[in-house]
Amino acid sequence: MKSTLSSRLKVCIGAIGIPFLLNACSSGNSDSVDNLAFDPVSDQFLLGAFNLGSIAANKPRRDAVLLAARHINEAGGLFGNGTPLNVVAQIFGDTTKTINIANAMMDRGIPGLHVS
Repeated sequence: MKSTLSSRLKVCIGAIGIPFLLNACSSGNSDSVDNLAFDPVSDQFLLGAFNLGSIAANKPRRDAVLLAARHINEAGGLFGNGTPLNVVAQIFGDTTKTINIANAMMDRGIPGLHVS
């Protein structure tokens, strides 16, 4: 029992200590974080797939569209040739944000747009 406790303690200390060590090894330059910006359209776009844009009013509606796409892909995809369906999904309730994301999807070349 003692060896199990000490091994668990070592794992906990290691799990807590590793992030501190990694942070200490960083250059301290905050510029490296700038490249981690999330583009909700481009980052979800899948080359080689049929990309459908979906702007949902809430999470359950978005999840229903994602689930439908999953079932379609598990059944062999679209067009009888295995083309995957990819949903570029966002949740927005604000009209201005909805229009902006819809325009970004059209600019990216997403041919279908679902708004619920």
